[in-house]
Amino acid sequence: MASAFQHDEADIPRQRAKRVDRFRNPNCTLYLAELGGRAIGGLEVLQVPLESRVFINAFAVRPEHQRRGWGRQMLVETTTALVTA
Repeated sequence: MASAFQHDEADIPRQRAKRVDRFRNPNCTLYLAELGGRAIGGLEVLQVPLESRVFINAFAVRPEHQRRGWGRQMLVETTTALVTA
């Protein structure tokens, strides 16, 4: 997924640690998009319950899967799930 976010190889350990920390936040949800059992994209949603707000903090699709509608599908399914929750 680092390629989808265009992270430098040297920055990957820091980014990985940052994502692991997000798992500890009960208001943060990480979504992973898979195709054929392989990750092709992901997004991070932060909910602020006291303010009734939701933020998409990170969103990416691997370069080889871009411009094929996967990102749009990820956004539609995620926002639909958030609105109907």
